[in-house]
Amino acid sequence: YQGPAAARLIVSKNKNAKVFLVNDASDYAVGLQKTVDITLAGRVVGKDVTPTGTTDFTATIAKIKKSKATAVFYSGYFSQAAVFVKQLRDSGSKIIFASGDGTLDDQFIKLARKAAEGALLTAPAVPFETASPKLAKEMVAAGWKPGVYTTESFDAANFFLDAIKAGNTDRASINKYVSTKSHKGLSKTLKFDADGEVSGADVNGFIVKNGKLVLLGPIK
Repeated sequence: YQGPAAARLIVSKNKNAKVFLVNDASDYAVGLQKTVDITLAGRVVGKDVTPTGTTDFTATIAKIKKSKATAVFYSGYFSQAAVFVKQLRDSGSKIIFASGDGTLDDQFIKLARKAAEGALLTAPAVPFETASPKLAKEMVAAGWKPGVYTTESFDAANFFLDAIKAGNTDRASINKYVSTKSHKGLSKTLKFDADGEVSGADVNGFIVKNGKLVLLGPIK
């Protein structure tokens, strides 16, 4: 469900967006790009693959420019995304740069520097600093830095603790508890569907602004 949300985020910024898709050939990236592609349908004007470890994006950038794309969606991870967006901006391109949760990391901004500004990112996650400023400060004070999915991990752990407190101590009974009950967490109310997916999970949009990741909120 992240792919369709990412597609909608791009279109919300440019209703006439023409999108070029790039992925790093990893299973994660290929799967994510496929759902973005399906959602964007006729808006996709080109695609390219830049395998993990690619350091020169010149050929890909040339294809993007030739396609007349107004946005590029990169499916991959932050280290390579940073190299790509930096070369894209150095080439003079100012088109929308968007990516998924593999790029949602402070290291992306640190590595890409000014080139990261304005990047649109997505993740089915709520920043811990937003969900619980108090707990986030305590975590930092203890020498730990919240990650992308800290809030969701915190909620999941407490859901399992609920099961144990209710007297469930073996795998089968715990699984039955979490599959039939719900837990009101910091990020959302956790409830699993028949396929084990979280029901009604939101995908949030983020933008890099003034060198910081800024939460835009749920993507509608």
